[in-house]
Amino acid sequence: MSKDDANRINLFDFFGFPDHQKRDEALQICDVNKLCLLPVKDDYLRFFNIFFEQYSVWSYDINNFSSHLWLHFLLMYYQYSQNPLDTIDIDKIQSPEAVHKIYFDIFAEDVALYLISYFDKHLEMFNDLYDLKQLSGNKLSLSRRRIINEMGNVEVLKDLANEYRRVEQSEPFRKVLAIRNNFVHNKSSSYYGMEVTKIGRGAYASGNSSGISTKSIYKSVCELLKSYVQLCEQVNTFISARLEESKQEMG
Repeated sequence: MSKDDANRINLFDFFGFPDHQKRDEALQICDVNKLCLLPVKDDYLRFFNIFFEQYSVWSYDINNFSSHLWLHFLLMYYQYSQNPLDTIDIDKIQSPEAVHKIYFDIFAEDVALYLISYFDKHLEMFNDLYDLKQLSGNKLSLSRRRIINEMGNVEVLKDLANEYRRVEQSEPFRKVLAIRNNFVHNKSSSYYGMEVTKIGRGAYASGNSSGISTKSIYKSVCELLKSYVQLCEQVNTFISARLEESKQEMG
């Protein structure tokens, strides 16, 4: 067992998740190991090759981050498995289904934060590895979409750019991003948040949110995780090829 694997297992055990069966079920939906980037095991490349020295730092950070993402997905999945309400029904607010719904919303917002951050960490890694900001001539930080466009201008990154673009423009990504953005800008979509409705020109009404649609967001999260697994496979194939090229150059 690698050190990274041991750290992930210790994290879950320390948290004290009460249901090991649910953990196994969640792993069938999303295996955290498939969200991890290839480690660089060659010490020479890690310490004396500028590209892989930077990549090693980024991959360690992303792999560690993926364990936190999976932990929050695990917590969300546990609430989902308890058959919560799809949206809050005030007449059933004291029922077990409503309680699980409220907790589902909370963990779904956490998952949305981690999912978008995981994607952005991938992009920032390539921004760093290939000096995309400098190549673009832009003095300001590059946006998510701008990084993808700049990747497309680098010959060896074109295929990966297309894959990142496909994910970023997908419906599941947009739905998860909307929840993340609402949460970040203090407009929580959960039951504890406020729902603002436009009722006319310049006129709005607000009230307690009925909560995120349980079925809709769960479906979007699972689909996005599957897209991330495919994305990670392509990134790992790319890194593996770079590793082989570097080893051949060393002779």
